Amino acid sequence: ERFDYDVDSKLDDYDTWTVTKGGQTGTIVDKVPGNDMPTPKALKAVENATSDTHYERGIEVDGVTVMELMFLQENAGAAVSFEFLHGTNRVFSVAVNRGNKFVYRDSNAQEQSSLGFVSGIWYKLRIEIDVNEHQYQFFYYDYDSGELVEITPEGGVSFPEGLTTVNVFRIRVKNAPEANSATYITDIVVNTLEAFPVEAGENPNRSKGLGDIVGFSDIASILIGEEVPEDEIRVYNRFKNTELLVKDTDYTIEVSGDFDNQVEGEYTLTYTFKLVGVEDDVKVLEKVVTVVRADLPNQIISSDHTVIKDGKFKVTLGFVKEDGKVYYVLVDEGSEAPTAEQIKKGSNYGTVEVVKYGEVEITALNQEFTISVDGVGYDLYLVTSSASGFGDVVSLKKINTYYTILTIEDFNKMVNDSTTGIRYVLGKDIDGRDYEFISNKVTFKGEFDGNGYIVANINYVSTNQAYGIFHQTDGAIIKNVTFENINFETAQRAGIIGVMKGGEVDNVKFVNCHIKSTGDSYGALIARINSKEASITKVAAIDCEVLVVDPIKYAGGLVGYAEIDVTLSDIYVDIKVVEEKEMVGGVVSRVKSGATVNASRVVAFVDLTGAKNVGGIIGKNEGTANLSEVLVSGTILSGNNYAGAIVGNGTANVENVYQYDFTGSQSNGFNGTEVTALDVASLTWWQENMPTFDFENVWDLTDGVITLR
Repeated sequence: ERFDYDVDSKLDDYDTWTVTKGGQTGTIVDKVPGNDMPTPKALKAVENATSDTHYERGIEVDGVTVMELMFLQENAGAAVSFEFLHGTNRVFSVAVNRGNKFVYRDSNAQEQSSLGFVSGIWYKLRIEIDVNEHQYQFFYYDYDSGELVEITPEGGVSFPEGLTTVNVFRIRVKNAPEANSATYITDIVVNTLEAFPVEAGENPNRSKGLGDIVGFSDIASILIGEEVPEDEIRVYNRFKNTELLVKDTDYTIEVSGDFDNQVEGEYTLTYTFKLVGVEDDVKVLEKVVTVVRADLPNQIISSDHTVIKDGKFKVTLGFVKEDGKVYYVLVDEGSEAPTAEQIKKGSNYGTVEVVKYGEVEITALNQEFTISVDGVGYDLYLVTSSASGFGDVVSLKKINTYYTILTIEDFNKMVNDSTTGIRYVLGKDIDGRDYEFISNKVTFKGEFDGNGYIVANINYVSTNQAYGIFHQTDGAIIKNVTFENINFETAQRAGIIGVMKGGEVDNVKFVNCHIKSTGDSYGALIARINSKEASITKVAAIDCEVLVVDPIKYAGGLVGYAEIDVTLSDIYVDIKVVEEKEMVGGVVSRVKSGATVNASRVVAFVDLTGAKNVGGIIGKNEGTANLSEVLVSGTILSGNNYAGAIVGNGTANVENVYQYDFTGSQSNGFNGTEVTALDVASLTWWQENMPTFDFENVWDLTDGVITLR
């Protein structure tokens, strides 16, 4: 019974586990706020701002072995990986991420998000490991049915055959740029399959708990003598998020605070929500109540604005009562303030030109509306008007619909901003020389408009998995900018954009950029594209180089790994890519099975080195590639395994695809139609063979040399 041990018995002295990274010991708790504990103690995992934290202990896995453990992740709780090692080499891992997804690594060691889970409740996980067959399966228990739900694909996932034993178990708490909530782990048990039957056990989660409270208003206004209106509140069950709890049966509300509805003034009331029968399941909300006289004008009692995308900003106002209208004028920043009458009139006053004006009916005590204007530096003036007269004039100063980037510090701050929809505009060329650039693990979700300017001389060297200047983008737009003299060296997914999840890259140039990596999925522009369809148009990479110093796969000129559909149009690359193992592409290294790359109007001058799967346009195509109006020239240095001027390994659907002065392609590669340098120097040839190339606005052909404008 050499597997007959219980890791949980060690959690009381968890700091005796080996801490191989992060330098902090685990926090042991005997209580989780608002939740019952399935066992007396649990490890509380919180993300470190500077590095991952690794906790390790030896285990003994042979034949078919099972691990079970319990976890609960608070809202936005720590991302935690459960890793199985042979010495220091990872055999495989499973995880729970901050996006409420179970994660496993496929046979190519790529992370795959699978089924989701709910924050705030306990889950029991089961991992079955078969070291003889080199595969594992990852499950969680459905407490309602008592059955296992498989997270990995049916039949499990394989891991490298060379790793035949597992002797170390690691809990890895991933780092994050700012403090987050916790994930709790407990009841870790390892044993043989025979000694470990499938048994969900008792559900540790309560059937009811205070969840989201909807419909509660944090302000109210009443006339003297009136009662505070009762909100139409809905309280949801935290453990069944579509189930409503019943007031006075499932929960109670206690209202406290000094309040006199006969006296004009402002009062703060505290509303305490308590789950019946559970002492520590409590939520506290506050409401500000204003008691006013009926004969007084309405007033704006709170005001704020938020920049949103597409040249708009949102105005949020709070009123004393639902009465009358609010009028506004938008003027240039620093202009003379208008009177209430001038705001209501909405026309120019004195020497001040009104940029925007409008009116909104007041139908609620809290109200929002949007104003569209493109630019920076505005002041907004507002006033209420009703039968009782004007209220006081209120102003919101220094309103921008985008943020201007003027320094390298501004740029670095921008790439580490995860706010959705914010627009940034470059106001001048910026230089990162002698600046220590910081690349955090942040997802950029806004818009960066380079406005035709240059971002130059950024030098970033790190042994961590920093991914890119933009670590990750999600639905972002990056356009109208030149990146020049960028040197980015890191351990994984090195590129200007580390991971691109949808969005657009438009009218961008990369000049003399050097990308170096010791990990997988690299690209001078984008290391990896996944999750959402992406568009890349009017992009040039000029005198750029991608260098992979260790024998790892995926090196691409523009894109390292296309896992989802990608559209490429009007692309120019003059690039050198060196990779010692496999999958080297002048434009795209690898197209995943199920993904489609549509590429049109592509010109590539390439110098490629790789052991196999080397292509002037695509290194290895496992999906679908539709190529139209493509020209490639250059060299491939490789072995005899799959090298082609167009695709190294795989085929493509082609229309007007040509190559000239190309050397190094193999018979097992996919090639284009051979033409001569004299052909491609002629504008007539382009007009006849590449008819959709726009030489007036997008492309230029001077002295027989084609370039992207």
